[in-house]
Amino acid sequence: MVKPTDVTIQPNPDSSELRILAAAREEFIGRGLRGARMQSIADRAGVNKALVHYYFRSKEKLYDAVLQDTMRTIVGALQRELPPDTEETDLRTLLRRIVTAYITTFQSNPNFPRFIIRELADGGTRLPGLIDAGIMTAGVFPRRIHALLIAGMEQGTIRKIKPVHFLLNLLGMSIFTFIARPILTLVNKRAPLGIAFDDAFFTDRIDSIVDLACGIFKEGR
Repeated sequence: MVKPTDVTIQPNPDSSELRILAAAREEFIGRGLRGARMQSIADRAGVNKALVHYYFRSKEKLYDAVLQDTMRTIVGALQRELPPDTEETDLRTLLRRIVTAYITTFQSNPNFPRFIIRELADGGTRLPGLIDAGIMTAGVFPRRIHALLIAGMEQGTIRKIKPVHFLLNLLGMSIFTFIARPILTLVNKRAPLGIAFDDAFFTDRIDSIVDLACGIFKEGR
């Protein structure tokens, strides 16, 4: 089980270890924890199986390491975009920074959402520890959004909404971009829609999500 404190452990920068983590993520996405094979992971990473065991000891420990690496990368992106000691009071700016962090992180790591979904499909038993760790390190962001939403509704600048649904919609629009990408890629091949998953596309995607999210503001505000 992943413990909240585990997520703060920095990965060994050795390139072999990073290749193993990347290869393991793809193996776990395709086969799940039960179906994954250490030999297959070693083959994907271009290393021998003994080296995989040297770094991670067991398949379960390797799986936990991949989960930790995934969470650490996401949380790190959020913290770089908006350091925890920065008190952002403009909701539009805060939303753009958070959406930018998610989109750019998943753009660089498009298999992250698929890996998380695979963990959920397998029961999600290892997620509670990661969620605890995420709240400890990045929980400030939903709390800030929640506080600004409540303040805006009280001031009459934001229409009445339920913050939990707003947060779910914001996260959903960001993550689903990458869940739907394989489907859109296939559709684009069969019936060209002019979609190119390049930097311009993801910049437009950030603008689109933020524009939709900011529909909660009353006209003229």
